[in-house]
Amino acid sequence: MSIFIAIDHRNESIIKYLSSVPTEEALQDFRRSIAALAMSSNLDGVVIALKDFVWAANQYHVNRLILGLPDIVEWANAKSEIAVQIESLSIQPVIVKLGFGVDDIKNISTEVLDNIKEIIAALSEELKWIIEPYFATSLDLTSRVKFLQLISQHPQVIALKLDLDNPKGFASSYTKSADNKPWFARSDGMTYSEFCERFKIAVQSGCVGAIVGAAIWSSIAHEVIVSGTSETARKIIHARIKEVQGLITSNI
Repeated sequence: MSIFIAIDHRNESIIKYLSSVPTEEALQDFRRSIAALAMSSNLDGVVIALKDFVWAANQYHVNRLILGLPDIVEWANAKSEIAVQIESLSIQPVIVKLGFGVDDIKNISTEVLDNIKEIIAALSEELKWIIEPYFATSLDLTSRVKFLQLISQHPQVIALKLDLDNPKGFASSYTKSADNKPWFARSDGMTYSEFCERFKIAVQSGCVGAIVGAAIWSSIAHEVIVSGTSETARKIIHARIKEVQGLITSNI
């Protein structure tokens, strides 16, 4: 069973779950508190933001950390920017997650795949990559499958992080197209109950685990901002992690 808690979110993605806008320092404390709460449970690890990675690597074993890079919006300077970001870290990651939009499959080999290959080639051959494509809702299953088949062939790509938009219709095809690479479900802003409902279906169709963020921690965001790693927050996060783990083990 594999579950990682994602707390590599941009500030605006966290603020929408709060009743007021906190300071930059408070948001950093929030991310680190969620990471600490998650890592005190029986889970595989956390996805951590670039600005928090060295802090986390000094607290926890680096093998339990996934560096969550900012999602790529423009490909023009992505390779050089990502190389600088990673090489500037005083402690190097083992696994990196890379997210980006996939809107059109027609020229995918030149517009996205070649860029990804260049980014991976520009960094250490020892780095392992989790690829997270954000498929446009208009992109049909055939196009999604084609992309997953192509990107999964890269030897340094070890896993995929994919949507639960239509687990009954898509999950089985995601599994078959991933070239024996595991894929993890994301929550995309769902409520916890909605995520669990869809995740259960995905696991039955070959999904190996979850890299899940706000579905786990959004309901306690205010509690954590105010009280940090409180006992209330710890109990809720631990209970939800245990329940998601149970969905995996009961459907293997």
